[in-house]
Parts: sequence; structure tokens; C-alpha cells
Amino acid sequence: MGREAVAVVTDSMAYLEAASEPELDVTVVPFNIHIGERTFLDGIDISRDEFFRQMERPGSETSITPPTVEQFEKAYAQVYGRTDQILSIHVSRKISPTLANAQRASDVLLGRCQIVALDSLTTSVALGILASSAARRARQGANLDEVVRLIRGMIPHLYIVSYTSDLNYLERSQHLTKSQAVLGSILGAKPILFLEDGRIMALEKVRTHERAVDKLFEFMAEFSDVAQAAIIQRHTTSTAETRMLLARLQSLFPAVRFPIVQYDPLLATHMGPSAIGVVVHEPEE
Repeated sequence: MGREAVAVVTDSMAYLEAASEPELDVTVVPFNIHIGERTFLDGIDISRDEFFRQMERPGSETSITPPTVEQFEKAYAQVYGRTDQILSIHVSRKISPTLANAQRASDVLLGRCQIVALDSLTTSVALGILASSAARRARQGANLDEVVRLIRGMIPHLYIVSYTSDLNYLERSQHLTKSQAVLGSILGAKPILFLEDGRIMALEKVRTHERAVDKLFEFMAEFSDVAQAAIIQRHTTSTAETRMLLARLQSLFPAVRFPIVQYDPLLATHMGPSAIGVVVHEPEE
């Protein structure tokens, strides 16, 4: 059987800008979204808009679970039909057990197919950047070791910084204690969140949306060069905050595009539906 290039597998928390490079081949294994007693496949049975609408409904029972071992086994079996080299890159294991399921599924093809299951230490647009870069390098003819080396080199240069005004989700996901959440709500605090080493950290708190936007801009201003960037929020249409942020960022980096992207359901379960953030890919040397 003739073998093709390295195959790239990721999960549906990755934001892939398919329209820009439709020829890139990335297999996406969907998360499972649970609304009441019904289960949907993320991006297949349910859109992000519908997910957020359900999440925002009072009393709605909305949760997500990672792709199962069986879902990964099925994806790997399909890919194995054309290659025996697979890079499976996934959302940070510190915020989801997705990677563990991928690793267990890879055991089924042990000895027949070389599968590297890699922790991206990130999610959303940043995970999509890694998956797309891997697929692009594979299309150029790189072997699995070369693709893995490229991605490992990129991971420390990807950043997500955000803020949210909804402290209930931060308490529920144990990023804040109950007393911190109660006090923060009374004071109108908006935590600045940093995805660092795969973990969501609440760094500091500000009182107003304007000051939160200042913090996002100040973070971006620390970079001398930006390879790729995006603004993440609940809607894909700009808000007063994103317009304010975009105007400042475009004056700072006039050559960089800042698409507005809906963040993924996993981030939403940690931060709630009212977060705004920036994703930055800093060029490697």
C-alpha cells in the first residue's frame, strides 16, 4: 500500500480558518455537547451560535465532554488507510482530558502506525494555528519527526490573554474561590486571564471594560513582531470593546490581520459567554 504524507488530527476546539487554505488536510474529531439529555457533535450537529444561545438560557443544563476513545479510534482507522504517520495535536490536558483519550486510542494501531499524541498547551485559534502549520509542513514533504519538531518549537510562542465579567464560571471551573467570586462581583471586578503552560491563570483584576481593554492592548504592545493574531469573543461581529481594541492594535501592527473569532465551548465553560481576548503567535527566531 502506498503511503502519503503525515496526517494531522486535532479536536474541534481548534479554530481552523478553512476558507484561507482549503487544501490543508486536517482531521477534526468533535467534542460532545450535552444540552439537557441530548448530545450533539460540536460543529456537526450544533453550531457555535446555537451552543452559546443554549448556554445563555436561564436554567439551561449545558456541558461538554471530550471526544471518546472510540471516536479517536475511528478517526485514526480512517486516516491509517492512507498513511502510517499521524500527528494528533490537542487542547491542553490541564483543561481537558482529550489528550488522554487520544493516547489510549493510539494503542490500537501500535506497531502498525506511528502516532504522536501531542499536548498543545493551548486551545482555540492557537490550537488551530498549530494544526494548520503541521498540515502545511506535512504537505511540503516533512516526515513525522520534522513536523513534531516544528510544532514543539511553536508552542512556547503562542499566547491567549482575555478578560471576563462573569465570575460564576470562573468559580465553577475552580479558577476562583467562592469568596473571591462573591467579592469580585460586588466590586465589579473583571479578571485578566492568561493561558500559561496550558493552565488558565487569573493574573489581576480591573474594574471597567475600558481598563480591561487597556490591559489587552498593553499585553500586545510588548511584542516587537507578530506572525498571526486574532480577537476572540462571543460574537463574530465587533462590539464597542472590540472596535476600541482593534483601532489601537491596527495602529500598532498595521500589517497584521486581526480576525474576530468565536472562542470555543471549552473556554466558554471556564470563562463564560462574555469573555473577550487576544491570541498571539509570536514568530520563532
